[in-house]
Formats: sequence, C-alpha cells, structure tokens
Amino acid sequence: MARAADKQKLFRDDADRFAFLQLLRVATETYDVDWEMFVLMTTHFHAKVTTPHANISAAMQFVLSKFAAGWNRRRRRRGPVLDGRFKAPLIEDGHYAMSVIRYIALNPVKANYVEHARDWPWSSHRALAGLEKRPDFLQINWLRNYFDGPTLRDCRRQYCRYVEESESDPIDIGDRVAIGSAAFASKVREFIGSTLHRVIVPRSYRALGRPALGTLFDNVAGDVDRRNQMVLRAQVVHGYTQAEIARALALHPNTVSKITRRIRLQRRSLVRAR
Repeated sequence: MARAADKQKLFRDDADRFAFLQLLRVATETYDVDWEMFVLMTTHFHAKVTTPHANISAAMQFVLSKFAAGWNRRRRRRGPVLDGRFKAPLIEDGHYAMSVIRYIALNPVKANYVEHARDWPWSSHRALAGLEKRPDFLQINWLRNYFDGPTLRDCRRQYCRYVEESESDPIDIGDRVAIGSAAFASKVREFIGSTLHRVIVPRSYRALGRPALGTLFDNVAGDVDRRNQMVLRAQVVHGYTQAEIARALALHPNTVSKITRRIRLQRRSLVRAR
C-alpha cells in the first residue's frame, strides 16, 4: 500500500491508472512477482502480492519511482508524489489472508465509491470473480488455495460470494508489520532477529511477538542490576518505549532514560578498555 503525499489525488485520471497498471505488468516480467489482487483508489492503492524471490522492495521501488516520475512529468512539476515509503505487511495464510482478501476487494465500498465491489472498474475484483477478462499480469490460480471447488470457475464463484455476501467487516490493516496470529508474529520476529541483527530496524518490527512487560520484569524482581539491564533490553530488543516501561515499573520516564543512558555509557567504557 502507498498513499499520495499532502493528501492529494494519486490517480487523477485514467491515464494515471493505466500507467500504474502497465508498471505492474513490467514488474511481473522484470522481478518475477505475482500480483494476486489490486485496487486503485483516488489517494492510494492496495495490492496483494507474492514474491518468490523476496524482492518486494526492488519491485515496488521500480513501480513507484517510475510512476512518480511520469506523474510529475505529465504535470510539469517536481517534488514527492508519494507519502513516504510503501507499507508491506506480511500476511499469514488462512483466516488472516482471507480477511485481507475481503479488505482489498471492499475498499471502494467502504470508501463509499460504489455500492458493490463489482461496480468499481479499477480493481482486480471483477477479473477474479470471472466478470471480465483478467489483465495479463494478474494471477488467479491462487484462488484454488483459498476456495474449494473442482474447477477454477467454481473457486471464482465462491470468491465472489465471500466478498459480496459476507456480513463480517474486513479488518483494519493500519500500519501493522505482520497480519496474523501471535505465533506468526513471533516467527516473523525470530526471522528478523536472525537475519537483520546488524541492521537498525523500525520499532514496529522489534515489537513483533514480544513478551509482555510484566513477564519481562517478573523474572528480575528484587534485583536492581538485572532489572536495569532488562529495561534496556525491553527498549532495544522488544521495541517498548520509555514511557511504557516507566508505567510498568511505576517509575518516572526520566528515571528510565537515566538507566538506559548509564548502561550504554558503561558498555562503551568496557569496549574502550578492551
């Protein structure tokens, strides 16, 4: 997902929309990514994509940089078109993936663009439902993994019913890093810790699958030195803010700040001494 900067319109006309879809097609050929769903709104877009080569950053950098350059060129302007980096939460299969499927398909309905998902032309929904020819870059065989049926046509019918006849509201994706169960979040966090341990990652990534503060500090009760070490660990490893740690320990945030600063200075002194 990505949104236009300064609350402006990202897709102002059909030329913008066609240009964007063309870039998705090129990205499919260049980066071997599988676009499974998409919806182009006015100020933003959503897409569900599988990346066999774990290259979502490269693919999206290509799509968005080319689109922004063309967008500016058509309007003879300069400056950012998009509001920061795109968001790409990981999605757990099963119930959570099904919720995301409905979320993307129903975005135009929830935004009051149309009454039914099938009425919005700038979406993958009509093609997935078998109501029109699919774009050549859009994958549809993934429907077999989520909907039962002897044929793809049956799966498409079930998809259509699931989206348009279900009474349940789609989830709010928000700024989540991973969409799934606690076990899935913990698995993602473990993978990040083992592969990105030398990289400064956002707080939201460090917060995945983390233990509760009560659990962290329950094991160090009565030992001030161990508690202070855990204060730093809760902040650096698990992504808790100093204010959250202070509330858990009934301390002032300034006290927590002094604890972490003192431990950092002590560790730097040890490194210099060696």
